[in-house]
Amino acid sequence: MSSFFHLNAIPIKKSPPKYGMLKSKVSSTGTFGQHITYNDGKVGKATFIFYFYLPCNQITFDVSRRIDSLFARKFDIENIEEVYNKLGNKTSKGIDKIGHYVFEKGKSNTFNLINIKVLNGSYKFSCYLENLKSKGRNKFPRVISIPTIRDRIVLSIIKDILHDIFPECVNKKLPNKYIADIKKFNNSIPAVYFFQTDIMQFYDKIDRTVLLSILESKIKNTTLLELIKTALNNITIPHNVAQREKASYACEFGVPQGLAISNVLAHIYLSDFDLTISKRNLLYLRYVDDILILTDKPLATYRIENIKTHLAAKNLAIHGDEKTFSGKLTTDINYLGYKINSQIVSIAEKNIQTFIFSIASLFTHYRKGFSEKSMRRAWLTDDDTNYNIAFIEDLNEKITGSRDLNKSYGWMFFFSEITDRNLLFRLDKIINSFFLKLDSFENKAPGNLKRLVRTFYEIKYNPKSGYINDYNLQNTPKKKLEYLIFRGYLNPSIEYSVAAIEALYNRFKKKQLRKLEKDVGYSYF
Repeated sequence: MSSFFHLNAIPIKKSPPKYGMLKSKVSSTGTFGQHITYNDGKVGKATFIFYFYLPCNQITFDVSRRIDSLFARKFDIENIEEVYNKLGNKTSKGIDKIGHYVFEKGKSNTFNLINIKVLNGSYKFSCYLENLKSKGRNKFPRVISIPTIRDRIVLSIIKDILHDIFPECVNKKLPNKYIADIKKFNNSIPAVYFFQTDIMQFYDKIDRTVLLSILESKIKNTTLLELIKTALNNITIPHNVAQREKASYACEFGVPQGLAISNVLAHIYLSDFDLTISKRNLLYLRYVDDILILTDKPLATYRIENIKTHLAAKNLAIHGDEKTFSGKLTTDINYLGYKINSQIVSIAEKNIQTFIFSIASLFTHYRKGFSEKSMRRAWLTDDDTNYNIAFIEDLNEKITGSRDLNKSYGWMFFFSEITDRNLLFRLDKIINSFFLKLDSFENKAPGNLKRLVRTFYEIKYNPKSGYINDYNLQNTPKKKLEYLIFRGYLNPSIEYSVAAIEALYNRFKKKQLRKLEKDVGYSYF
């Protein structure tokens, strides 16, 4: 099997080892290595590394076989059900108008159908449902594709497979970590210059042929490739489109936006571009279609042309002067909702106004409910005290954000990399001022109202203090029930089953977390 053999042994002690554990590695050059580590508990450890060469086609076969195994494992019944449970109760219905409640009744049959049809290559996606999201005045709306629940399961599993095959293309970096990199670079040199642009119609212009050729470089399973191709070519249509008109919605370019696979496919498509640009002596950041480059001197014209050339090879282009800027970082730039210059990191005015509007809307809703008691939940109709408590808790959650599982949500978490503390003091004063016209709170902010300044400190320096709302603490049915009553969400005079408590708690939590994500004011989808 091998034409070359090399043994390298590095024992810690001279006595021979007794027990061992075998690990294997395959390199891209065709070298196959066996790493054997022995430890008998008395003598010590010794590591033996055996290298021998296999034909490259043999390695390709082994990697292909691993992907085949991964594909089959990910689409077995047990994993299909696990993925469905992780998706939870999604509110968006697809073109079939089937929601979570109806899907639950026939889910076992659907899981079997997915398993059989995906593995035998006969699975067909339903048309995606079109959802238009406004991008502002005088701009075409963004087209979001909403799959059916069944298709959402399949797409989520494909995403997991792609993450396993292309781990280097999985972007786990949160937006505020990009800002942390900017701050670090800015502090490392005396003068910083920037080049900022974005890619025109990024998702819509992705060349599917080029994308599939990149996927084929690693994926040899034709059933998986065909499944991905079918998902890409599937059409997105509005409700009530006649069958004869559906063909007019087909397009040859682009990755549908809003699918579980959209982001990872976009990263795979530009992975070689990112690698090429980031090798330069500069800070290169790309978040979806937003590109920012920081350097210690103005970016040379030939480098900008080089960026354009590399993108053109992918059938992509950057915007012209209206969305492309460059200069010294003494000038303010907006990036990922932040306002940045060489002296301070703050928040873009648009995002500040979004947050203030969200706070004001909460007060408006409270005032209407206080004067028109029929607007309240039935059990709070004649209970001003608990109505006020529920309002303050909703307001506090907007101010501090929340934690759930291993994720953090909310405006202050997103903007935790700012250095403009004065802004937070000003915003706290604005929030306090909303109470001046509320007789129900004696025209002043209550003592238990939380503050943005304190929230910022807790996030940065004392994250486990308990100041920030944490859904992880409600870990029993009893605690969840008490919490929901405290938040004014459940009637305290009614008895609820454990199943009902769990369902109501999860519904409440997801609703609150969606609101917090909306408050941020920056979301690509």
